[in-house]
Amino acid sequence: MVVRHKEDVTVAPRNVSSPDMAKKDDGREKAISLLQAAIVEGLESGEPQKLDVETFKLRMRRA
Repeated sequence: MVVRHKEDVTVAPRNVSSPDMAKKDDGREKAISLLQAAIVEGLESGEPQKLDVETFKLRMRRA
């Protein structure tokens, strides 16, 4: 197993401005928020039900 320390790794500078990085971070934060909201919605939706695979496949074919 190789253990690297932060000091051992050379990182090439990127040609990205601060506003670009901020925009990218905003996009990530929004994506994470949407994912967290979907998880909460699923958890609060009630007891899990068994998946009917055939019905699911039929619905996907019609979509």
